Amino acid sequence: MKRSHLIQLAILTIALICGYKFIESVFSMVLALLYQDTDPYSGVSSYIIRVLIASAVYCVALILLVRYNRELANYIDRVGNPNAAVEEKVNIHIEQANLLYIVLVAVCLITLITEVPSLILSIYNYFKKRDRQVWHSK
Repeated sequence: MKRSHLIQLAILTIALICGYKFIESVFSMVLALLYQDTDPYSGVSSYIIRVLIASAVYCVALILLVRYNRELANYIDRVGNPNAAVEEKVNIHIEQANLLYIVLVAVCLITLITEVPSLILSIYNYFKKRDRQVWHSK
């Protein structure tokens, strides 16, 4: 496998993650629209605008990465090793099933990285609120 092909697979993996995040943000926006209050000034509209902008960024990134993956891989390969005259071979053989596992692990890691801070913050706020209740009850 050539090094540029390996870079191209990495770019396609990033494109798949962008597609996952695009679908996730659109799904989040649809849920916000379905369960919004009847009050138009409740703040849901600003949330929807932010999610719409984020989904547009993910969609554009997905389209550009899929469309220009070969050109990007060749550019990254040239910039990374400007003195190379011949395509360097890498002794890695990646099958489609293994690539699927790599993508799934990457998606899980991205989800974990994005969700852990809000989980930690929620736990902190819960105990902070509980601590205030204990001090006020004394």
